[in-house]
Amino acid sequence: MTGVARDLPGRAARWYRRDPLGFVEWAAREHGPVFRLPDDESLCVADPAEALRILHDAEGDYDEVSDFFHVRGGRLGPRATQVAIGRAARATLRAHWAAHRER
Repeated sequence: MTGVARDLPGRAARWYRRDPLGFVEWAAREHGPVFRLPDDESLCVADPAEALRILHDAEGDYDEVSDFFHVRGGRLGPRATQVAIGRAARATLRAHWAAHRER
């Protein structure tokens, strides 16, 4: 796994804030499906199959099991908030796919 943030210090963070999906596409091509984001060093998994493998963690490679709605102090809620986040994420992805349909 490569620390993208260390590879392109200031430029990467600015690019990521300006075009997060474009940055993730580039980083996945350049560094593979698992890398760190430049703003906060969060782990990014850009491949659905790899993300599923990590979430299941059948090999026991990870100390903690990933949980998208787990936040400091418990779980993000109420459920309506989780649903709204999911809908917004899908709308963002649909717009990105439509804009890049030729690729």
